[in-house]
Amino acid sequence: MLVCGAWASFRTSDCKVKKRFAKYGLQAEIHYEAHRGYLIRHLHSKGFNSDLPTLFFIHGAPGSNDNFDVNLTDSILNQHANLISFDRLGYGYSEFGFSYPEIDLQAQSLLPIVKKYHNPSLPSLLIGWSYGGPIAAKISLEATASCDGVILLAPSLKSEAEHYFAAGRLAEYKLTKWMVPQSFIVAQKEKIAHAASLAQLVD
Repeated sequence: MLVCGAWASFRTSDCKVKKRFAKYGLQAEIHYEAHRGYLIRHLHSKGFNSDLPTLFFIHGAPGSNDNFDVNLTDSILNQHANLISFDRLGYGYSEFGFSYPEIDLQAQSLLPIVKKYHNPSLPSLLIGWSYGGPIAAKISLEATASCDGVILLAPSLKSEAEHYFAAGRLAEYKLTKWMVPQSFIVAQKEKIAHAASLAQLVD
């Protein structure tokens, strides 16, 4: 179970991330932004180029910015865009292990970063995978001037179709909670609150 916990934490240190990207000839940059007392970690595949459009990647539950390594190390994408991936609140190195299940809070925590790196003369796209889908959608509603499009990858938009991990269910009981990786505990709390959060976005 300790091995499982290490594998399922979805956390890679700053140093290891930079070494991994260096193998692709990329000088990755890692930044931490404060938001309402929280620290949000985000990864840039290379130094930011204000002459390029920007793609923002938002992971699901559980997950981290690691989920988009194949995209952020892609040579063609790097030629044509800035590539930025987040650790959402509760995951990776953004307040890891604490649950922040509301879609609105997740969106608000990423919004200042999206605005910071948006160039009004160039397009910015939000790419949300799974639970990151509705978060990307929420950001686009809140920042229409900073978002030119949204790409949803297998988004969790229907609460009745939500997939629950067996390990996540174990996280609901005191007798078995100790067995479950922390990232799955956070994900389970998000999924339980998902229906109510999605209801606010229906219109």
